Amino acid sequence: MAIYYLRDSKIEGNTILAEGELFHHLKNVLRIRKGEELSLFNDENIFQVKVKDIEKDSLTLQIENRLPPKSIKKPFQIAQAAIEKNELELAIRLIVSTGVKKIFVFRGERSDTKITASYIERLNEIALNTAEQSEVCLVPKIEYFETVEDLLNSDELNENLFVLSPNGKYSLKDVASATNKNSETTFFVGPEGGFSEKEINTLKNRNAKEVAIKSGIFRSQFAGVVAILTTLELIALQD
Repeated sequence: MAIYYLRDSKIEGNTILAEGELFHHLKNVLRIRKGEELSLFNDENIFQVKVKDIEKDSLTLQIENRLPPKSIKKPFQIAQAAIEKNELELAIRLIVSTGVKKIFVFRGERSDTKITASYIERLNEIALNTAEQSEVCLVPKIEYFETVEDLLNSDELNENLFVLSPNGKYSLKDVASATNKNSETTFFVGPEGGFSEKEINTLKNRNAKEVAIKSGIFRSQFAGVVAILTTLELIALQD
């Protein structure tokens, strides 16, 4: 069963007043009834609640239990080049389900898709809906950068940078060995056609390592999720 994000809601003691979009979804889409139980989450807690009252414009929910938020298994970030919009949205859904910390979208030199501020808002909404439906309870913020160089010049990254490339001399096993619990690891995923030589050199100048997925060459919308899940499995085998 999906778990729902606490938007348009007020928490007072052991009571939650659900209004706005959440109220509409629970009452008119799910047709929830008085006495039913469900789960909600925000950035601080997971709430197990029971429907206490249903009013014209709000739901009163009784908090039965508060749980700590789900923790990020490993602090991964994805820097995804802009690709065709349907494919980019699929990539976001797949990546969010892994529990990543942040997603950066940038326009690669070989990207054909134009990204607007309103479209980034749409991607953030997709991320939130995916976190609800997959029950991951972690909503990564999605930010846009015009170029990969703009992202590298921001303060969003640390030293653990890896570029997915079929020509990479490093493997995901090397990434797993270099990843520790407290350090953020960022995978860079290029557009269809890959990174340009200029972009690769820019990334290498920031000590980014080229990594090949040894099991095959994946399309851009699948490469990020394959890299994260494979690396998480390799890390788990080390523990």
